[in-house]
Amino acid sequence: MIRKGKVMSFTDEEAIEMFGCTEAAIIKSVEEPIFPTAPSMLVMSIASDVQEEISMGMYETARQHLNVIKYIVARYLRETE
Repeated sequence: MIRKGKVMSFTDEEAIEMFGCTEAAIIKSVEEPIFPTAPSMLVMSIASDVQEEISMGMYETARQHLNVIKYIVARYLRETE
């Protein structure tokens, strides 16, 4: 993981292990969504998916999706510090 100021950056290998997809895919899902929505709504949608994944025993996928939530919050929803 490389940090430049407050911007996070990951290699594709790191991102796939951590998130289950590339960092570019997460950014695109927030900045160019198929259905226009606020990042906070995307976070809630992913959180609902995590609940279902846990109930189905899909713990690795749930872990990755929780990391996606944390990434979106850190990059798009956090107040400036």
